[in-house]
Amino acid sequence: MENIKKSNQYTLKMLKGHEINSINYEGIVYINERNNSFSVHRDGEIIDYLNTNNKIENLWKEYMFTEGQYN
Repeated sequence: MENIKKSNQYTLKMLKGHEINSINYEGIVYINERNNSFSVHRDGEIIDYLNTNNKIENLWKEYMFTEGQYN
């Protein structure tokens, strides 16, 4: 996680264990962490790894939108 900004490292820890209705990933996804590596799951399978700042920030925006924090 050396390339991930500190703020996004904190965001990942907050997203861990949450389900997100994602347009980007075309459905409801679950965020999991194993061995300090965060992954996006759908239907029990890993579909992506949250290994870039851009991926984390986009998923955070989707999470905040679905939670009603962004209008």
